Amino acid sequence: MSSSKNLFVSISYSQDNLDHKRWVSKLAQTLKNEGFKVLVDIFNLHGGEDINEFMENVIIHSDKVLIIMTQGYKEKADKRFAGAGYEAKLIANLIKENQHTRKFIPIKRDKDDCIPNFLKPLVFIDMSDDNLFNEKIEDLLLAISGSDSDYDDLIREINYQIDSLQPYEEYYGDTIPLIEQKKYQLSLKVQNAQSEHNFLEVIKYKIQIAQICQEQNKSQDAYKLEEGIREAYAMLSDFEKVQAKSIIADYNSDMALYIDQDINRNK
Repeated sequence: MSSSKNLFVSISYSQDNLDHKRWVSKLAQTLKNEGFKVLVDIFNLHGGEDINEFMENVIIHSDKVLIIMTQGYKEKADKRFAGAGYEAKLIANLIKENQHTRKFIPIKRDKDDCIPNFLKPLVFIDMSDDNLFNEKIEDLLLAISGSDSDYDDLIREINYQIDSLQPYEEYYGDTIPLIEQKKYQLSLKVQNAQSEHNFLEVIKYKIQIAQICQEQNKSQDAYKLEEGIREAYAMLSDFEKVQAKSIIADYNSDMALYIDQDINRNK
């Protein structure tokens, strides 16, 4: 696992007993060894400092917050009691404000029911078995390193619509003209590239079809293809967008020049 993430990770937990504090300390040290900047009272809170201010700062400003769920934490969180209860209230409010965030990662430490009410909708990592610590650490590292943008990109790929070829497949008239056969063959290539999430190829083939449509004076069809080109462009990495703009510029220089603004405007 790469240690280059350099993320700030805080740990919210209940000081149930000495063994539990030792386990939290072990977890924190493991994360520090992986290159993460860990914020936890065991390491960072010192005598005379404001506990509530410390909790507010680390929860708000951390990249990820690990929530160690035990029966003691659940009781305090549900009743909003003591330090764990105060932290739970802060976290619950932040989750409510931004329901799609992946900032908060619940960790189940007890084998029995220990999930506070406000965390029940979230997927947790089960670290209740100490024999599986190393295996579960790998799951945790993946969860920490994943970003909201990664998640958004994945969801966009899942929701990306593959073009339908139904008009061609259900055509029963005269022999399809050669120009339409060419468009159909290119459309098959588009569909294949879409299914493989090769969005640079999608753009290349859609531009070829759009050029044919322009030659046929079918400007409305060309416009629809341009919308599809913008959708595929939005799925590209920054490096691929540079390549795509060069391809698009050969078709329509203004489209290449303003494509980023057009996409941001329509978000």
